[in-house]
Amino acid sequence: KAYPGNPLNYKAGLDLVVFRENTEDLYSGVEFAPVPDELAAALKKLSRPFSVFASLASPLVLLGLLSLPTVWWILNRTTFGLRLRAVGEKPEAAASVGVSVARIRWIAVLMAGAFAGLGGAYLSIEQHQFTDGMTAGRGFIALAALIFGKWTPWGAFSGALLFGFARALGSRLQFLKVSVGDFAVPSEFFQSLPFLVTLVVVAGALGRAIPPAAEGQPFHRST
Repeated sequence: KAYPGNPLNYKAGLDLVVFRENTEDLYSGVEFAPVPDELAAALKKLSRPFSVFASLASPLVLLGLLSLPTVWWILNRTTFGLRLRAVGEKPEAAASVGVSVARIRWIAVLMAGAFAGLGGAYLSIEQHQFTDGMTAGRGFIALAALIFGKWTPWGAFSGALLFGFARALGSRLQFLKVSVGDFAVPSEFFQSLPFLVTLVVVAGALGRAIPPAAEGQPFHRST
């Protein structure tokens, strides 16, 4: 350990200076052979699958993946989840058996805000900055994923994967300069690809996705 005034600290610093002066000429004039292009391309291809696992090393990504089965278990295997679903469908029936509808709804809102905060934290960390409007419409895509998933955790996760793939594909195609015949497809089309997919998916899922019956409705307990 380094402590101010410790003589060992000064000795360690002196040893480092002596070592550097004795070895700084060791590699002077040495030229390293460049890596062949074929080998560099092969190494790049081998490293691509591991980049996915590198992104999973982020604590927020791991927390998001772990929250998926956790939320499903809470909703379908716990008393709180049963009460939460009852409050969303039939708050009068839940109140008749002594469940505090306001309390359950407040807990649900706070939990939803916490998950939204984690998503915003990951977005700012990924872009290494925070700017106004940085979500760029991703919140509406998240709502579309929820509708596509029929208000279920695994369904919403599937919708998020679909829209995320569309966004990644659009970003990739912008740099490939795709053209149809002599017409060069503008980059704005690929930028709008995630939103086009969202419109198509939501339009097809609206008739089959039924939201909770009491969603967005205030509850007043009758006396």
